[in-house]
Amino acid sequence: MVREPSKGVYINKYADEVHRNEFLGVGGKMEKKKILVADDEIHIIHVVAIKLRNNGFEVVTAEDGKEAYELACKEKPDVVVTDYQMPRMNGLELVENLRQNDSTKHIPVIMLTARGFAIEDDKREALQVSYFLSKPFSPKELLRSIEDVLQQSAVPMKYTGKEI
Repeated sequence: MVREPSKGVYINKYADEVHRNEFLGVGGKMEKKKILVADDEIHIIHVVAIKLRNNGFEVVTAEDGKEAYELACKEKPDVVVTDYQMPRMNGLELVENLRQNDSTKHIPVIMLTARGFAIEDDKREALQVSYFLSKPFSPKELLRSIEDVLQQSAVPMKYTGKEI
């Protein structure tokens, strides 16, 4: 079951701004970018979902890694934001599963970690996590990270002749 923060409870006096912040899709059609947010702390899901929705994103939420993986496979989000420490499947396991699946291996991931929690550099590189943000984090900082990841993924990669 996917829990999403209540829609319509918060009045956005900048509703026109939301529409301006939607991203241009194929054929000139306006298309919202979809963000999957996975965290076992419901208050974090609420804060992040509100910030993202107020900035024109579609938000899908999960309360653990297993649910997040299932939703990622089904929903094909543009970015996954996940906590590291979650029940049933932690954030690293989630990313490992995403990278092993042809339909999800390209999805950029931003990982939220407890302050002072370190992930080895070789593990970071192997999992191709775009950003690590320490909790407590600023919703503005997370928004900037998401926008940066989306901008990077929109820029076509140049062929260098090197195998990756």
